[in-house]
Amino acid sequence: MVPSRGLNAKGSTPKIKRFIEICAKYDPVNIGCLYPSSAKAKPRGSLRGDSIDELKADVVDRTETIVTFSDMDKVTSVLNDLREADLGVSVVVTGVFDKVFQCCHEAGLTPHTVNMALGIEGKTERLPERKILDVVTMCGHGLVSPYLAEDLIEKVKKGRTTPEEAAKKLGINCVCGAFNPARAAELIKEMAALAQGRA
Repeated sequence: MVPSRGLNAKGSTPKIKRFIEICAKYDPVNIGCLYPSSAKAKPRGSLRGDSIDELKADVVDRTETIVTFSDMDKVTSVLNDLREADLGVSVVVTGVFDKVFQCCHEAGLTPHTVNMALGIEGKTERLPERKILDVVTMCGHGLVSPYLAEDLIEKVKKGRTTPEEAAKKLGINCVCGAFNPARAAELIKEMAALAQGRA
């Protein structure tokens, strides 16, 4: 949920808090709050150990809130509740187009805007391998290090940590809340098993 400066940001605090409450009912895998530069609060998130009450406590007008789910039915339920609440603030749903459209359709909503990524340009040979990119690009701000991901995959391979613990360590670095620790754990487990097979 992203209030728009000059349009509906003023007085949006109770709406943002209500958005968090609605989403929290459906067990999201991650919630993050980014505050405007005028706010004194640091970024907060559920992977950082912040409770729903703590997340709501620092909300001010223009707080951007990102909530991540691993289940389409839960996304549909959230969209249903948001449609009924009619908060009047823009909600962006990100994911695979077919699944996003299905969730919106089941919730009785029609997306009014669609954006898509057209690929990666530039010196792509300098990028980490594709599976590492699948993990680190879950954070929209590029704060999840591929080097940390590689180190944690190695630790999972050696049995020094679990895929779930590794995913949480990576996700703590994501300030926005877009990082999906459940999906990351699956990918880390897969990469660790592949690395073991090559050893």
